[in-house]
Amino acid sequence: MLHLGLMGLGSRRKFESRLMVGERFMEFRLSLSMGLPLQRIQVQMEDHDRLLRTIEARYGSLVKPRFDFVEVELKKDPHALLCERISRIAEVEDLTNVNDDVCFSYRLRSTDGVLWLRVSMVGPYFVLMRIAALGAHGRFVEPGGLKEGVEGQIFEMCVQEGLVPIDRETCERPIEMLMFKTEPERVRVFNALFTDADLLPWE
Repeated sequence: MLHLGLMGLGSRRKFESRLMVGERFMEFRLSLSMGLPLQRIQVQMEDHDRLLRTIEARYGSLVKPRFDFVEVELKKDPHALLCERISRIAEVEDLTNVNDDVCFSYRLRSTDGVLWLRVSMVGPYFVLMRIAALGAHGRFVEPGGLKEGVEGQIFEMCVQEGLVPIDRETCERPIEMLMFKTEPERVRVFNALFTDADLLPWE
């Protein structure tokens, strides 16, 4: 269950959300100054076992996974409002590959540069990467740390939509699951949540 709350503090706002994970809570605390860059974000990531259960429930099985949910999600287009909000500060290009992706994949261009946003169809998860040049490897934007400019605003929008950022360490964890393209011994959480690709985008 996701609880969201907004509190006005004069010229500042404080946004807090909590995602219950068994007896644990994932907490986001974003202190925002109106018109100023996003400040440091502290995130306690989702319990790994809970994440694996979410993945297995979505696919039905890790040995014989079903992918029919992809077509259903594409028809629903659940992130149209998020994309509309992002389009006010960046050009949004939908690059979702229906053959490999189990996520919505967006390239975002702005005066700050190029970002790649992936929003999972498996669960309410997202990753954000910086792209230095066309065809270049992406640089992972970790949930913690400082977020500035357009990058910070987009990160904030995703969290406000109830999406949970997944860190690089979690993405790189192996998972025993059969995919179409990725060899079984190379399948990682990123593949299960976002796309069936043998190499991770930042490798």
